[in-house]
Amino acid sequence: MKKMIICSTLLLSFLVAGEISFIPTSNNNISYSKNMFSKKYIKLPSKAKSLSYVKLGYKTSNGNIEEKKIIIDNDIDHRKLLVVTTKDMLDNSKASFKKPNPLTIPIFDNISDQTISKSKEFKLSKDFTFKTDNNMLTIFTKDTLIKHFDIKNPNKIVLDFNSKNSFPTKNININQGSFKSVKIGSHKNFYRASFLLNTTHKYTLQQSVNTITIKLK
Repeated sequence: MKKMIICSTLLLSFLVAGEISFIPTSNNNISYSKNMFSKKYIKLPSKAKSLSYVKLGYKTSNGNIEEKKIIIDNDIDHRKLLVVTTKDMLDNSKASFKKPNPLTIPIFDNISDQTISKSKEFKLSKDFTFKTDNNMLTIFTKDTLIKHFDIKNPNKIVLDFNSKNSFPTKNININQGSFKSVKIGSHKNFYRASFLLNTTHKYTLQQSVNTITIKLK
């Protein structure tokens, strides 16, 4: 028995993303609403590494709310957008199923939302790497963070790390999201990384094993 399912709520549980096509069965006897779902782009967090499953919340023809869980369990590139779309599945002329052609979405290209931009990753040394993604900064280092603070005019976030190694001062242009540049230089028993921002921001800082995450507000 063929059923018509009208998706009213889309719940996506994931660790990263690519493209998914949700395919309704064609039926010429069904009168569709003008407010039919067509396509949705979803930007995933940079920490996502694999897509575990997708959960759909939908309303049935009798008004009940139900859910369907689709297991995915595949690795995926977090820099690509997740695309939820619909495709006709049944070819009435041949009464056979057709496999929909995949839609290729370039990484953040041709997307109307101008706030989406590519993340950037920089390696200052074998012990210090960082990545920016709009309003988020992720630092990868084994060195211990001593202190951190912000400065106004110019707007900066400053981080001091414990280290006895000495190296020349480095200046790197970032120009991604809210981050303009970084200056890193060594001092006695520590080194300092100063991130120049494009405007004033408050921030939160979280630490885990060899990783520091800063989110601007």
